[in-house]
Amino acid sequence: DRSSDVCSSDLAQSVDATLLLVGDGEQREELEQMAANSGLDNVRFLGFLQREELPEIYQAADVFVLPSLQDCWALVTGEALASGLPVIDSIYNGGAEELVDEGENGWITDPLDHADLTSKLELAYHAHDRKPAMAALSREKIAQMSVERVAQRIRDAIAQVHTTPTKSTGEE
Repeated sequence: DRSSDVCSSDLAQSVDATLLLVGDGEQREELEQMAANSGLDNVRFLGFLQREELPEIYQAADVFVLPSLQDCWALVTGEALASGLPVIDSIYNGGAEELVDEGENGWITDPLDHADLTSKLELAYHAHDRKPAMAALSREKIAQMSVERVAQRIRDAIAQVHTTPTKSTGEE
């Protein structure tokens, strides 16, 4: 399990940071017990939060991590970017490649690869001096996803298709 790997890692034991886990699921009790058994007093299980409670959490965070194994477009990634957070996004989030510039406003990881996820967490932990630049790029990236801009990109793509000459197959 990804969360148990992170909770038991040397990184979790050695950094001066707090891990906030938002959301509920069938593994919550097991993970809480694992954190307690590992002596991790820097892990907080916040459970399910209402939408209006999330901005306070984003503002308290230094980085946002989405270890999802399946998501076609995770809205929470956009919320984190709009909050100016660098993100560690999953390769299984369909929007990750469009929203995250590797090392510039975050990182993309395979959450099933414990070593890679831990490495990205370490990079984020040591990126404090770059946080203002990362925050600016995060906000810029999500601003490009406005309805107006996406609609214009679709119109441009359609126009490109209509102006591109088609090849004759010779079967006319």
